[in-house]
Amino acid sequence: MQNAQPLVQGLIGRVSNPQAVMAEILYWTGGQPFLTQKLCKVLPDGIDDTKVQDFVRALIIENWEAQDEPEHLRMHNSNPCSRQCKQDKNSKSCS
Repeated sequence: MQNAQPLVQGLIGRVSNPQAVMAEILYWTGGQPFLTQKLCKVLPDGIDDTKVQDFVRALIIENWEAQDEPEHLRMHNSNPCSRQCKQDKNSKSCS
């Protein structure tokens, strides 16, 4: 939690209990810096710590593709040549 104090400061004025909300954010991100920052950014103002779980499940876990910015994961998953190149590394059509 000590390393997240700058992010807690960013929650002041946005949520009623920044420390408790940050504790929930860290629980869901496992403390991974990029995910923690991303979740802090998309978290709606006024959310309390009891609603972070619902937010993460509904808008991130179940709807992650819509939240992916930039679209690199969606684009990669939808590219048939990318999948084919992984299957056949010697394919000349993928160069």
